[in-house]
Amino acid sequence: MGSTILKFDDFSSNLKESFNREEMDRMKDTGLDSAKKFRDAFSVLDFFGGSLPDSYESAEMEARQAGYELSAELFDEAAMMAQDGAIDYENEEDGVFEATDVEVAQRKAAIEAEDAEISKAEADLEARESNIKPLDPNSMTQKATIAADRAALEVRKADLAKKRAEVAALKVVPTPNA
Repeated sequence: MGSTILKFDDFSSNLKESFNREEMDRMKDTGLDSAKKFRDAFSVLDFFGGSLPDSYESAEMEARQAGYELSAELFDEAAMMAQDGAIDYENEEDGVFEATDVEVAQRKAAIEAEDAEISKAEADLEARESNIKPLDPNSMTQKATIAADRAALEVRKADLAKKRAEVAALKVVPTPNA
């Protein structure tokens, strides 16, 4: 009779059955519930602002800090897309960037959506921080987790500022009639 290795989510759901509701809420507050998964390689590229970290390990760690689970396959697929220019943020021609008005509108919409996501994440961090009880033995760990999450948000803000600057520098050309 061979044994099977449990996937994290299976292990997590089996483990969760042994906790009461209050303990489960505390786990969620500290970010210990199961990780969110990326839908596809586009969502991975979007998460990293179009430029992936140099190694899978650093990308996986950054994703984990934000509560995401990143598979090596999706990372590789996103890396190939970035190299193929499927999302080519560095498309410069004599220092002049060109994009159609539709592409510019799409990029601006993506920037605004990410900006809203960052604002929500900041508000969530503030709420989590205000819920830390000084006498709780886990308070130092919670503060460290929040500090790491805040640092990851700062990186996302910097990437977003870079994207805004790139969009502002675009030379807008009319969309050709298809």
